[in-house]
Amino acid sequence: MLKTMIDYIQREKYDNLHTPEYAVKPLLKYLAKTPWVRIWCPCDTEDSNIVKVLRSSGYTVICSDITTGQDFFSYEPKGQYDIIVTNPPYSNKDDFIQRCYELKKDFALLLPMTAEAGVNRVRMYCQNGIGVIVFDRRVNYTAKNANWFYSVWLCHWEGVDGKIFFETLRREQ
Repeated sequence: MLKTMIDYIQREKYDNLHTPEYAVKPLLKYLAKTPWVRIWCPCDTEDSNIVKVLRSSGYTVICSDITTGQDFFSYEPKGQYDIIVTNPPYSNKDDFIQRCYELKKDFALLLPMTAEAGVNRVRMYCQNGIGVIVFDRRVNYTAKNANWFYSVWLCHWEGVDGKIFFETLRREQ
């Protein structure tokens, strides 16, 4: 396990991991308790599973992605959106969390469980609030069952801030 972690840390950054539908579905019951209708997915294209699951659940979804020239750090969609939902690149997770707070929007970010800690992140969470949806097993992003880390939804909105929720992942066959 230690060798796997060291190999992972030393390799080239690989931030383009596709989120399986089953990792998005546990978030739906928490979103359903809110009045939100329009969701911005700033790291997702039309074929993203996050976008597909949210749209099939009745939400209006605005997609943007750096590959289409819409960088999350310099772009914000025109018009109203209620919440940011995405699986951001892990290599700059601190910047994503900070930008969400700066935009003063509610958010749900799918990140490694280790994103719950760290000097800068804890400072942001203490100042602004955060809630966590913890899974009972690892999310398989690569279809190789190779992930050594656990993922969580870090959420910020009234009703989830300061709370920890536990969910069972149901991998579809």
